[in-house]
Amino acid sequence: MKITLEQLNRLFTLLGALREDILTEAEFAELNQMLETIPQAQDIYLDYINLCTELCNLQAATRHNPTITHAIQHPDNSAVSDFSIPLDVLEMMGDYERTAERIELPRETQDSCSPMPIHRVSHNISKTPIITAIASLAALVFLLVYIYLKPQTTFEVATITDSIHAKWSSSHPIKPGYRVSVELEPIQLLSGVLEMETDLGVKMLLEGPAEFRFTNSAEIAMNYGKLYSTVGPAGNGFTVQTKNSRVIDLGTEFGVLAEPHGNSEVHVFRGKTLFITGSKNAAKTTVDVPAGQAYAANHSAASRIDLNKTGFIKAIDSKTRLIWRGQNEISLADVVGGGNGFEVGKPNMGINPLSGELETINRSSRKAGNRFTAVVSNAFINGIFVPDGTTEQIVSSAGHVFKECPPTHGIFYAPASNTPSKFKDLSLFLGDTNYSLPQNPSIFLHANLGITFDLNAFRSRLPGATIEKFITDAGVCDTAPGPFNVDIWVLIDGQVRYSRTGVTQKGLQDQLKIEIQDQDNFLTLIATEGENSDDNPDYQRSSIGCDWVLFGRPMLKLKNIP
Repeated sequence: MKITLEQLNRLFTLLGALREDILTEAEFAELNQMLETIPQAQDIYLDYINLCTELCNLQAATRHNPTITHAIQHPDNSAVSDFSIPLDVLEMMGDYERTAERIELPRETQDSCSPMPIHRVSHNISKTPIITAIASLAALVFLLVYIYLKPQTTFEVATITDSIHAKWSSSHPIKPGYRVSVELEPIQLLSGVLEMETDLGVKMLLEGPAEFRFTNSAEIAMNYGKLYSTVGPAGNGFTVQTKNSRVIDLGTEFGVLAEPHGNSEVHVFRGKTLFITGSKNAAKTTVDVPAGQAYAANHSAASRIDLNKTGFIKAIDSKTRLIWRGQNEISLADVVGGGNGFEVGKPNMGINPLSGELETINRSSRKAGNRFTAVVSNAFINGIFVPDGTTEQIVSSAGHVFKECPPTHGIFYAPASNTPSKFKDLSLFLGDTNYSLPQNPSIFLHANLGITFDLNAFRSRLPGATIEKFITDAGVCDTAPGPFNVDIWVLIDGQVRYSRTGVTQKGLQDQLKIEIQDQDNFLTLIATEGENSDDNPDYQRSSIGCDWVLFGRPMLKLKNIP
């Protein structure tokens, strides 16, 4: 079995970690697996160990013998001038220097070569063999690299899966399907958000401005920026390298903040990471960071900090403009305004039950059948309808039926609306709360109307989150200027979970907390006209009167958020 370029790159990374004594248990197992299954890896391993031994012995010799040090530092000496390195070797050395990973040397005060015997060298040593040995060792290093790397210096390691307002500093195309390679130079993300997945199953979200590059299939070096990572089993050991730290995954979901001046932070939401701090030639500090904890690295020191639960973008969806930072509440009023539940919907907008389209609030009495109309412009709204109860009332695309639907005249007066600032020049109150203000979002349903939300549309876009409850204040607007008689309903998959019928009094307000199970698919809010007298000559119009139903601060409550 011949070693591939990607495997070779990973092998050198593992050997470097072994040399620096920072190899994790998972990485140690990975190295053993490579040595057991790839014969060429065994040869490279032996060459690497022998080379490290020779270099350590050479380091010890130069440390204790000024003659050798002088010979190395003065290449114009006649003893050295007789030796020259061929041009092709120099080219190989240059190629390796440009592509090799950075190796951090131990401090001089630490005897990093202690396993190797140190022999004092006589002061009468000849300079020529020493210089020849140095050149031979260098040639061996770069010859090995040349043999295995050949002319190829890069390979693909990840795929862009989504982006929102992402801008590069170069001409890289930013669209799903673009393949990202190991790069010699860092990539700059000037702004926006980028979602990627590596071939090892590591999902990442990068928030600009950021500068980064893949050094191999299992490591990303980030000069600055924000990164949130979800690591699957195949990606165990994934590493994020910053200017002053390394974060090594141990089966986790974590965020890394790298600041331009060098400081860095790690925030762990699930699992555990190793946080290794210390810049080049400095002492290293290793901290186990479990779920729910965060650490910062300032120079070489690591210190505990507060976990920032919403400090990293954890999910995006360009089709719905969704950017989720781990908030535990979804605003359904925002959704009715054309949004995704996270403050991108517009107030004073609503869904027309005749067309299913988003529109400004248009007031006029209109007749409609009880047809369930899909809302194709918003993935989170399954559909909308004008209930009349005269025939079977469908309330979802799955065919759920509202069996308790009372008979109505099929009249509606306004679209299902997001937080109207005024309705007939009146602010909308429930009790002491003004639900016409942006800080108090509401869904306004003027009977007869019903709207259904798709719970699975939220679940599929918020990884790891569970919808726990539907929470809202429900009642008839206190500022309704005339009489009303209205029924208020909340359904889950066509089943009534809440109802208050025949409401004729102002000031009646219920605080709803409706449990939602994992198997629940659709949430439906409905306002239907109550019983009315036939004495009014314009009976059909007056049947909906001032049936101004408000759902104040309607939200889906989430739990199990990473």
